[in-house]
Amino acid sequence: MFLIAQVIGWIGTVVNTAAFQIKNTKGMILMQALAGVIFGTHYLLLGAVTAGLIQFIFTINILLLSANTDDWKSWKGWKWVISGIVVVISAVTWSGILSIIPCACSIIATITNWSRNGRTIRMYRLLVLSPLWIFYDILVHSYPGIVLELIAMGSVIVSFVRYGVRELSEA
Repeated sequence: MFLIAQVIGWIGTVVNTAAFQIKNTKGMILMQALAGVIFGTHYLLLGAVTAGLIQFIFTINILLLSANTDDWKSWKGWKWVISGIVVVISAVTWSGILSIIPCACSIIATITNWSRNGRTIRMYRLLVLSPLWIFYDILVHSYPGIVLELIAMGSVIVSFVRYGVRELSEA
């Protein structure tokens, strides 16, 4: 099972890395949603239940962000609803202090993604989310997760070089 989890994680690594090379914020978010499903499966197979379930909830969050054609889908209160669900999942699946990391990462990512600002999303990924996930991935033996975060950090830097930081703002 460990080997299968690692293979699935490597697939998620490729998908997530590709997301940051999409200039359009909506396209980037949809690729992140796909990566969330893949990494949710990866974490569940590793026994990291909190992180796995949170990845699935985060995917729902991403889909709400990308499909904002209806008023209910674009309601800004979703970020707080999603954050509340994440806290509940973390409490129910509590496996020690380690459960706080995926919870915190999901809440931070939810709030930054609802900004719908590509620059903000990328900056938080580079400076906050990736370092936290690297620490978590080391602890749960998610080798693709560690590599994903290192690549994602590099990919964000490349997107800043390719597009310029100012060009990556609103959707």
